[in-house]
Amino acid sequence: MQGQPMQGQPMQGQPMQGQPMQGQPMQGQPMPSQPMQGQMGMATNSSAFPGTAGAMPGSGGNPNSFVGAGAAAMGSMGINEALADAAMKEAMARMHSSGAMRWFPFLFLSLQQLFNVGHSYVLRKLVVLMCPFLKMQQAQHTPMWEDHSPGDLSTPQRGVGADGLKVDVDQPDLYIPVMSYVTYVLIFGLRGELPCVVPGCMALRVPAESKIKGWATLRVFLVPAGSDFHGVEVIDTPGRGKGLATTKAVPAGGEILAEAPLFVKPQGWSTRRLAIQLQNISEECRARLLELSQSPKTGFADEDQGDGADGALLRVVRANGVQAIDGSTSVCRIVSRANHACQPNATLCPETGGAIRLVALCDLAPGEEILVSYLSGEDLLRPTWARRRELERGPWGFRCECERCRGKDLTRGMQCLSCGDGSYYPTEGGSWSCCEACGDQPPSQEAVSEAESFWQSALQQLDTAGEAQYRELAVQLHRQFQGRRGLWPRAQQHWVAAWAARAAAIAHQETKSFASAMAAAKQLQAYVRYVRGQRLVALHAEALAFRARGARGLAERGNQRAGCVAKIHAEKGLEEAESILGARHPLVRSLEQLLGGLGEAVDLEPSLDTLG
Repeated sequence: MQGQPMQGQPMQGQPMQGQPMQGQPMQGQPMPSQPMQGQMGMATNSSAFPGTAGAMPGSGGNPNSFVGAGAAAMGSMGINEALADAAMKEAMARMHSSGAMRWFPFLFLSLQQLFNVGHSYVLRKLVVLMCPFLKMQQAQHTPMWEDHSPGDLSTPQRGVGADGLKVDVDQPDLYIPVMSYVTYVLIFGLRGELPCVVPGCMALRVPAESKIKGWATLRVFLVPAGSDFHGVEVIDTPGRGKGLATTKAVPAGGEILAEAPLFVKPQGWSTRRLAIQLQNISEECRARLLELSQSPKTGFADEDQGDGADGALLRVVRANGVQAIDGSTSVCRIVSRANHACQPNATLCPETGGAIRLVALCDLAPGEEILVSYLSGEDLLRPTWARRRELERGPWGFRCECERCRGKDLTRGMQCLSCGDGSYYPTEGGSWSCCEACGDQPPSQEAVSEAESFWQSALQQLDTAGEAQYRELAVQLHRQFQGRRGLWPRAQQHWVAAWAARAAAIAHQETKSFASAMAAAKQLQAYVRYVRGQRLVALHAEALAFRARGARGLAERGNQRAGCVAKIHAEKGLEEAESILGARHPLVRSLEQLLGGLGEAVDLEPSLDTLG
């Protein structure tokens, strides 16, 4: 066949036996850009690894090893001595800090033979994988060594040739699967087909459609080139300093960027301990953190200086930190530049290992500014005055002037006295607008404000109520908003009514009043959609979870259709929650358990409104 070598001739690109590959030194000679034996710490410590004589782990001192060829390839890619030395120092520091150095020599001895493979072994292994019927024939031609000393690496072992390399293709090895995985990560990451490569980190997420959860983060050393970071670019925004914009279209739920943090503050650290740690960071890390400081926050100046720390660094950590599920706070170089909006189009999602994902909440067009919320998801469903207060009092210290804050407050709709179908809304100036349905004027500005204050006070009683009293008050308060006419908060357009519905859903679920719990959750879901539109919202996924649990409860009582409804709600809630909260979030795990308990539901094409 054309392109296939004659028998006895090497394949193109493969050296003759005993000859090194192109770019690989002869046995006994150092690789280009590789220090001589004794210049590079762990890999040349012959006392730590007897019998290796400074060779790379798994190479067995043999230049025909695939590991040796891989080392030559690393040198050809520009990974020079300084870069390799930095990587080795970081790896050694992490191993010492974790205590892994105590058992690493034993692990190395036990795994060395699993990586010690040659060219012919890899080729025959691939043939066996593609043609399994050849396995027995291949195995018959492999030499076996029955007598060996397990502790002596110089004695050939079973399935190991005289040159020290594995030859038995029936024996397990780790080299091929590990190198296949690394190759997959590098190729797809550098091509940009999986989420982005950023300076300092290449974080790749397995596609959602594969149903494989988790993250694979491979840290590489890359040099920044311009301000475009494979999907995003840093831009100047009028009056708001630096910001981020997309350079490509991103669908709702799609990943815009994934980045490893510059700095992580563990949970429970005091301000003084944080200040001491910030004094010990490298100059490069300090400079990158200070790039995130745009306008000094005077409200914390005295506290910062009193702790003897660089006040600017402390303010950067406070204002730009993203809190993870374990309570730690991460600060990133790129994603922390995203500006705030009370109607964000993206969200920050912490992941295992400290990586931060930037996920789109709606479809994004190329060039569109990426806006996140500095507030929690619940705060975004509160009134404008509450959101502005949090932003002014918090570490950010600014008054929000986003488009949503300047418009009418959709979270405070009061029912129209005239038609009962429309609502009065407060404007930015504080006055109440006419009914949007019939144009009726509110009775008086004071009357509407007093009515709203009354129901806010009623909601606050839930905060001081005991557990038993809480359930009763929540159910009573929620019922008062149902089907009433008058100057009341609209059931699906006022935050007080929505919070009462959420409390009632919890209370009904605890008392196994499943139908009532589903009705309350449906009202909460409608409120979230009214305020936030079709964007992905965690509280919307929570409402779907309430409805799914309620339907499951009805299904357990013999309602087969309810089982289908529960499955539909649970699947939709899981899809929404997982895309913006991550696989480790309690809500995601709860929905997974719920789906696992439902099993295969019969497809009855139910109407979701039939059972709530």
